[in-house]
Amino acid sequence: MSEDHQGKIYITGDKHGSVRFLFGLAEQKLFEYAGDIDYIITHEAPLSARRSIARQKRIDDNYLLPAVLEDWLTKIRQSTRLKRWYFGHMHVDQEIPPFMRAIFNNVLELDTGRRIPWA
Repeated sequence: MSEDHQGKIYITGDKHGSVRFLFGLAEQKLFEYAGDIDYIITHEAPLSARRSIARQKRIDDNYLLPAVLEDWLTKIRQSTRLKRWYFGHMHVDQEIPPFMRAIFNNVLELDTGRRIPWA
């Protein structure tokens, strides 16, 4: 990893080292601002959300993102400010109580979760 004179970070080295660095940086910022986060929007879903969805997608053994997100969910769940976590990877529209929502075809208002007709 190196930094240029404008403060931009460039990642070098093997793929797994780069991924660990990016996860670490994201996690650091996530927890630094955890008390200020109202919504999380990700493509992937935490493991617990995946288990609540009937349409299961197999997880490759070397794909670690759902487990990383589960760790983040466990830690950030303690934030009283978090209202919703939206994700789309599972290709379903499904509410996962108490505060997760899988999105696929629906367009929703961020704060109310109300469906917005679009087609």
